[in-house]
Amino acid sequence: FTTANWNTAQTFTVTGVNDDIANPNDKRTVRISHTASGGGYGNLPASGFVVTVTDDDQASLLLSKSEGVVTENGETLNYTVKLSSQPTGDVTVTPTSEDTSAATVSPASLTFTAANWSFAQTFTVTGVNDDIVNNPHGVRAVIISHTASG
Repeated sequence: FTTANWNTAQTFTVTGVNDDIANPNDKRTVRISHTASGGGYGNLPASGFVVTVTDDDQASLLLSKSEGVVTENGETLNYTVKLSSQPTGDVTVTPTSEDTSAATVSPASLTFTAANWSFAQTFTVTGVNDDIVNNPHGVRAVIISHTASG
């Protein structure tokens, strides 16, 4: 403040810092205080205010594909999975084929750590030949689901 603008409000900007960690219960409260010097204001207490910072990250699995096609002669299809935010510990992602007589998925699991959480990892779906005519169109839909633990 100067003698020319002493009666004009001044703006301070408080900016939250992104940490890439999903923690919906993480609310941090910061008390902002001020000090003044000069012009007869050096020893006066300044009022403070409280800023609450809430987490903007959400934990989820990001898949590179939502569908694909393989033939039952052992054809394969690759897709990747990635974490949407930095985990607080190791995360294991396990895929499950709802019908392993039609399609399998490998590897059995992938692990994300503090060192590799931001990199995509690959699963492979393989069509399985069952020598059965399944329907007039010869098509079976198989859902591959994923669970994350850790």
